[in-house]
Amino acid sequence: MTVVYESFFGFKEKPFNITPDPKYLYLSEQHQEAIAHLLYGIQERGGFVVVTGEIGTGKTTLCRYLINEMDDRTEGAVILNPNLSEIELLKSINQDFGIISVGQTKKELIDELNRFLLEERLRGKNMVLVIDEAQNLHPAVLEQVRMLSNLETEKEKLIQIILVGQPQLKKLLARPELRQLDQRITARYHLNPLNRKETFEYIQHRLDIAADDEKVFFEPAAMKYIYKVANGIPRLINVICDRSLLGAFAAGQGSPIPKKIVKQAVREVIGRRHSFGSKLPSISFSPRIFSYAFTLAFLALVGWYAFRTFSIYEASGTNSKYTELIPDLPFGEDPTTASSFPEKRVAEASQNVESPASQPAAANTGSTEEKIRQESKAELINLLLSKDYEASRLSAAKNLLALWGKYPEVTVEQADSFYLLAMSQQMRCSEFWTNFDGLRSSNLPCILEMFIPQELSPRYVVLARLNSTTGQIFYADAEPADVRLDVLDEFWLRRAFVFWRDFEQVKENLRFGDSGSQVAWLQGGLQSLGLYQGQLSGEFDEQTEEAVLKFQRQSGLLLDGIVGPRTKLILYANLKQYPVPRLNGESI
Repeated sequence: MTVVYESFFGFKEKPFNITPDPKYLYLSEQHQEAIAHLLYGIQERGGFVVVTGEIGTGKTTLCRYLINEMDDRTEGAVILNPNLSEIELLKSINQDFGIISVGQTKKELIDELNRFLLEERLRGKNMVLVIDEAQNLHPAVLEQVRMLSNLETEKEKLIQIILVGQPQLKKLLARPELRQLDQRITARYHLNPLNRKETFEYIQHRLDIAADDEKVFFEPAAMKYIYKVANGIPRLINVICDRSLLGAFAAGQGSPIPKKIVKQAVREVIGRRHSFGSKLPSISFSPRIFSYAFTLAFLALVGWYAFRTFSIYEASGTNSKYTELIPDLPFGEDPTTASSFPEKRVAEASQNVESPASQPAAANTGSTEEKIRQESKAELINLLLSKDYEASRLSAAKNLLALWGKYPEVTVEQADSFYLLAMSQQMRCSEFWTNFDGLRSSNLPCILEMFIPQELSPRYVVLARLNSTTGQIFYADAEPADVRLDVLDEFWLRRAFVFWRDFEQVKENLRFGDSGSQVAWLQGGLQSLGLYQGQLSGEFDEQTEEAVLKFQRQSGLLLDGIVGPRTKLILYANLKQYPVPRLNGESI
């Protein structure tokens, strides 16, 4: 029957198999960003990369696609069943890399792997290990995986490890006994379910790949219903669509597939509880129940108001000396935490920003200062609206590269990923969730993501200069404009992209116990800033760690004593010998 089902619609193969197939990978915006982060982690060879997502969001397919897209210099091994002992895991890794293994103990197996990795590195190979369903790993096995990251030369890691798993993996890595592993993670990404637009595109994408000649599609109402039931989970979408096509064939229904066929398929594969046409049980409310409910609601409202008032009072007395750079998504702790920032900024901006039409009336009633401020807001809104999303993103990328003395031909497609664009120019891109004090600490020009209440898509400007009251922005081909910070702050989503160069090609994380010329360079840099008084010994000792902590404290960074990407980029900006454009006005 399957063969007839395929030939009935003119498919070369079934379009909605639930087994991972990189050929069918739909590259949504978040999938493209995830691939950029994974490629960055692999090419930087710095530590662990973690990809998480709910069941069925396409994590395994994404990793298989990544391995297929690797260049000839990169080879990967994939462990699909990590529910293994330490010995079994090591044997599986060696076997997947094609190592003829005779070792039986952990030491023998690791020695075999180390010899293999050294030989491959001499041949110019980059080795990647992907462990799927990593949330099932026992903590002791995860610790063994961490030990594999110690296989390295004096300059670089011999193996890049990618952990893929469900959200429980984040909780597992947060356990105290795994903090050393958690600290070595250099990139994290969380895959969310598809939104409605992406769900529609995903379904049609798979249909088009499987189709031979004829165009097959679902009715819009049918796809809307699929999204409502599947909640954007690709695996569930596949199951529903596959059964819908089978049902359409059985009913002799050709393309387009109607909603009634999909509803029947949902009842068959998921159950009647997901049939939205079914009636909800009726609930009757007696006057007594209504009275109790009203009283409880009133008490809850009073309690909330008291708590809110107390919280505001407490917050008004807070005075933080330092403003920490909030971790970005590629290297941050938890994407769900970071996502609250744009929502908060959007809510604030929606309340505070007036439309250009209403601004003259407000200006006439205010003071001269308020009038100037309203005029500045109107000018900024008009400037941002002069370009659409793609044009503003493209021009921002070009303008930021120009500040670094680079003038490449950049396409709209390249500007879709600031990370890959920076890599193509032998640079790096770091993403910050921060404020203007945090940007002053980095002292590097950056791209700001701006929100306009009238628009669904953001706009992007380059912040080239920053002083106490104004910032100089570059937008598209317009002349540089000095804008009040309080006005910029109303439109800025707190998200910034910083391009920077790792001039000394320092390893991803310098930490206590490291040694060599890179540590000596670090000591020299800290010494020139008056933070380190010791000898340039090349040993990352307690005195060096204390100097790093001092630098992080004065720069508003996380106080961990580790010289990671953020500490490095701010260190370069503070060392005068490096030719970098700076927010404080110093030229390149």
